[in-house]
Amino acid sequence: MLFYASGLFGIIDHSKGTGVANAGLVYFNNRLLTMSEDDFPYHVKVTSTSDLTTKGSFYFNGQLKSTMIAHPRLDSILGELFALSYDVIQKLYLKYFRFSKDGEKSNDVEIPVEDPMMMHYFLIIEKFVIILDQQVVFKMSKMTRRGSSVVYDKENVSRFRVLDKYEPWPKVSGFEIVDVFTGEVYKFIYGDNKYGGEPLFLPRDPNCQAEDDGYILAFVHDETEWKSELQIINALTLKLEATVKLPSRVPYGFYGTFINAKDLANQA
Repeated sequence: MLFYASGLFGIIDHSKGTGVANAGLVYFNNRLLTMSEDDFPYHVKVTSTSDLTTKGSFYFNGQLKSTMIAHPRLDSILGELFALSYDVIQKLYLKYFRFSKDGEKSNDVEIPVEDPMMMHYFLIIEKFVIILDQQVVFKMSKMTRRGSSVVYDKENVSRFRVLDKYEPWPKVSGFEIVDVFTGEVYKFIYGDNKYGGEPLFLPRDPNCQAEDDGYILAFVHDETEWKSELQIINALTLKLEATVKLPSRVPYGFYGTFINAKDLANQA
């Protein structure tokens, strides 16, 4: 516990590895890597005298910015490596990514999580990745009382998450509006390397006569800056009217709705 606390308070820099990758092994791209949930992989080498030497932390040529789980999955046919990364101490998250047989990393795919579950293992099959949400969770408060931080939570419901191996979430770069009378198609693009979820139409006024007299609202994520925003687009002109910067990431697939001030005031 003190070791992790030292990282939280900046006494020790854990950003380049902590030296505890001793839970799993994988041989990938001509390298033997040791793995642990809470550390970066380490490149080790078996010498000609059957000894073992440590080459150092391995970041896949600077592509890996977060820890990897102890048991990534290797596709023995295609030579690709599939992995997860998660954190339950500093910031709760779960990410999925893969490496090509040559070591090129894909983009991270964020998976929404509500509880700090232990993601020690997962499966790959021909077309899908299968991730288990289980009843084994982290309770860091237990560790402060000299107990195990890994506990069984009977209130949690186990479930399987099934993702496409190569396109887990479709990325939407904008939207189209079709004039059903003329057949003309009008497009709005969120921006360079920006992707969003399903947009919401908001009438400008309840008594509007034109069906497109209003605004289109969409949560958008900038994958270059790794920041999210709410874009407000004029539905008549398809011009961006305003952008609201958001304090935290909004995962793809999240929906939104609009509630007016009168309805809010009359909540039950």
